[in-house]
Amino acid sequence: SVRALKSRYVPETGDVVLGKVTNVSGKRWILDINARQNGVLQLSAVHLPGNVQRRRNDVDELNMRTLYAEGDIVSSEVQSVYSDGAAALHTRSLKYGRLKRGQLVRVTANLVRRLPQHFHRLEMDEFHDSVATGTHDVEILLGCNGYIWVGAPSAATAPRETELRREPNDAIDDLNEAYGDKVPLPQRENISRVALAVRALAELFLPISPPAVMDVFKVSKEWGVAVQDMLGQGFLARILEREVDKRVEAYEQGK
Repeated sequence: SVRALKSRYVPETGDVVLGKVTNVSGKRWILDINARQNGVLQLSAVHLPGNVQRRRNDVDELNMRTLYAEGDIVSSEVQSVYSDGAAALHTRSLKYGRLKRGQLVRVTANLVRRLPQHFHRLEMDEFHDSVATGTHDVEILLGCNGYIWVGAPSAATAPRETELRREPNDAIDDLNEAYGDKVPLPQRENISRVALAVRALAELFLPISPPAVMDVFKVSKEWGVAVQDMLGQGFLARILEREVDKRVEAYEQGK
């Protein structure tokens, strides 16, 4: 079958998706996940504060907005798909939860391939003279639904040694607090440049993956392209020409 290039996201069990909370009521959150039907996140499918394992009660329902409120961006996984096509979501893994200190980029869902890992930390040390390793790194979360988060590193992409030190009852916000809410100016520029690299790939209808995003980021630095010019026709044309050259070279080598 033929799928339209800009078709809506069709949920599949196990997909990593990002969504924007649009409504909170009846022991559930409703999320816009770029599908024909909104995603549904039940109160029973989330971590309670402190990861307490017990039945949810009326107090938990009253406090739902302290977890996720309208307008929050949340990373989650598709637990199942209802008969009408709506997705039942969950955030039980420590890597899922509310996203902060970054920006959401919306692209066509077909440009994001299903990968073994959708949570990535882009290392930026080579672009900065900094004593502290990783202080300018950027986190990118690739939602199968075409929603992509670009921001400062959080619990979702914590270094392995940090993961090992965490208590099993820590929720994602606990480690986010350790990073603090302030984002240094050089890191903010990296976040903006990475987000624009994602948008540039989307403008050219090129597949979006961490290596592809990092490649556009690097050449924008090498070519001296200002952040505000990364969606300009000149830069996009050079990226497209470069992509064509790479594909021609790969074809010639494959003969």
